[in-house]
Amino acid sequence: MSRRQFSPSPWSARRLASLLILFGWHAAHEAFVPYCQRVRRCVPLSRTAVGQNGWKATTREEQKRRILDCLSKSQGECMSTLSIAKAVVGDSGIKKDVNPLLYQLVKEGQIVQTRIEGDTNWHWMLKATENARDTSTSTADESVAGPSPFSPGTSTVRLCPTSTSTLDDLGRAASDREFFRSLAKSLEPKYASDVERMINSTLVTVRETADQYLGNGSTMATVNMIGSRNYGTDINGSDIDYVLNVSGVSILKESWRKFATVLNESITLRGCVINGSKDISIRLKEGPLLQFVPRHGDFEYEKVPYSNLIAGKKNGCIRDEVEEKLKTFFENYPGARNAARVLKSSLISCVQDLPKQPWSLILTHMLFREAGHCNHITDVDGHDLFRQMLKDLAWWKYPTRDSSVRMVGTWAKNGDSKGVQDTVLEALNRWSDICSKVRESLEPP
Repeated sequence: MSRRQFSPSPWSARRLASLLILFGWHAAHEAFVPYCQRVRRCVPLSRTAVGQNGWKATTREEQKRRILDCLSKSQGECMSTLSIAKAVVGDSGIKKDVNPLLYQLVKEGQIVQTRIEGDTNWHWMLKATENARDTSTSTADESVAGPSPFSPGTSTVRLCPTSTSTLDDLGRAASDREFFRSLAKSLEPKYASDVERMINSTLVTVRETADQYLGNGSTMATVNMIGSRNYGTDINGSDIDYVLNVSGVSILKESWRKFATVLNESITLRGCVINGSKDISIRLKEGPLLQFVPRHGDFEYEKVPYSNLIAGKKNGCIRDEVEEKLKTFFENYPGARNAARVLKSSLISCVQDLPKQPWSLILTHMLFREAGHCNHITDVDGHDLFRQMLKDLAWWKYPTRDSSVRMVGTWAKNGDSKGVQDTVLEALNRWSDICSKVRESLEPP
């Protein structure tokens, strides 16, 4: 047999090389897989990691539920954005998959955003079980989310954080002017002098930081109060809202986000900054939550939901017009402040378990429109207006053409996502059930 017969062919050589490569890959795989499994066990993987396609096909509410489930398994430890994405989506998860949801959960008060020393990435953890809005008189059994304070078959309705009352008390507020006035007065927030100083000091810091970072060193930044505190309709636990104006400059979203980061470094000793999609919130160590929006920006600041109740037309009106109308309304009808406080304290607490919506704004805008049925000169304390609102809400399931509650339902159905529609309509159903139970206490206006 010739020497040539013992030489491997080029084809045989290639097969041998392929086998060697395959054997090497298999050995590496056998060693690497156990390592990956050990790494995965270090992260609280959710049972619901579904991959990119499954994640995108999941509803937004279900995605948020999975994120909360993941954080609940972290045993109180902070998790980075990427860790959360890997846990709920799978190995293909990236920050972009969960970032918008995390900020939404922060806005809803279910999680908190923080940084870890030496790490520039944001970390997240579940919020404490107590309701952060009940800053003055929280009770041990109150929490951010849980069963509705009202359910058919029970006579208990939670009022504001300072009071727990029954439907009998709510009916009494509707029929007894003196009780109504005393209840409204008890709801007016009063801050200690040191808290007032902390709020004022924080506003100065916001202005100075805005001048330096957004105004290129100018001294033109202004902070003006808006919302319920400005009208005199805030209650215990209410946020205080402000609009930030920097020399008329239109602020870009990226600049707004970076401004929040810079601001957080300036107020570390007093609290922390929470950067939402459109606003910046400051959670003080003591006192209310402060919220800021830009006077000019690309965040749709001018768009005001449910402003059809203020404008009397389908499209509503812009922010400045709403603020001016409401400010004038409450100044000319002081008793309406009492009605607003009692309504918000009793009704908003009954929808705390629903996804967050501008409940205070909805009730305030309804109140503005229903005032047309009352005489603000004779209704000095707002009691007639309060009863009128209860009656309008009670008629939600059979609304008249010009009812305010019907306009709220129409706005929700026409202008928002399906999830928001369902949430608002569920709230209207609950409010209607509650108000129907006290209708027998209402006398004809």
